[in-house]
Amino acid sequence: MPHWLTWISSSKSVVALGTLTALAAGDARLRAAPDVRPQMAVMLEIRGDDYEQLLPSAERDVLLRLMRDSVQTLLEQNFGFLHWRDRGGSADTLRVRWSQRSTEPQDGELQLALRGPRTRSEAPLSPLPFEKWARLQTRLWQAPSVSREWSATIDTIFKRQRADLTERLFGRVPLSVKSVDSVVRLLGPNLEAVVSLLPEQFFGADSAMPEFMVRLTVKDTVAPRTVGPGELELRRCIAGADSPPQYVCRMTRFIYRQDTTAAADRRQLLARAILVPQSLHLLRYEPRHVVTGPGGTVAP
Repeated sequence: MPHWLTWISSSKSVVALGTLTALAAGDARLRAAPDVRPQMAVMLEIRGDDYEQLLPSAERDVLLRLMRDSVQTLLEQNFGFLHWRDRGGSADTLRVRWSQRSTEPQDGELQLALRGPRTRSEAPLSPLPFEKWARLQTRLWQAPSVSREWSATIDTIFKRQRADLTERLFGRVPLSVKSVDSVVRLLGPNLEAVVSLLPEQFFGADSAMPEFMVRLTVKDTVAPRTVGPGELELRRCIAGADSPPQYVCRMTRFIYRQDTTAAADRRQLLARAILVPQSLHLLRYEPRHVVTGPGGTVAP
């Protein structure tokens, strides 16, 4: 074999071996770190006078069955820090409802709401614009074609509003961390926090810097020694240099005793109080994608 062919062959072997080693290391790291994505259920509904008239019950059932698979896939791709394949142990449910405006024109809307014990109550968003009333009247109402069109619209909504939906809706569900105080270290005097999580644990992108919110108990150590619930937003997170991997974040907004202030404005309280983390939530998230070939990505 010519020398240059031998060199290319050996180089490919080295690259392949390096790739396999990196993948094996990533798998080993993920096995050692537990998945913290909370289990979720999804419920789909179609409401509205025009929808009920244009969609016979049998066709509506077929459409809902098709949309369930599509919606779960799109949720996984955009909000993968929650586990969207129901295994029967879900504590919280996302309700996805297609409805219509109550006033003219009766355009189609998409309503998203969380309900369950971890979200404390039903947490709906304002309805999102989905489709024009004229489109309802002119569409051919066949389940496969409607499913494709609706899936494309939801995909666009999720991609454009991922940041807003994460912070205002999906981030209300706490991550499944067994011992929050072993994962979150609050450094009140420095207005910093250390979050010991790997991006693989919540299926986040390696290069992205997430942001968090911590619900906590605040125990003031000076008279009158108050104890009460609070919330701390942890922003501007960067990867820490220490091992194991962790994020170092700045305390920004602080909610305590019905007062919302910048954390810096309550520096004395945060420095002297005993801060006990109760739950950890994501406020900013970028999904993890695995490159599989030219032009192709696969999201978990």
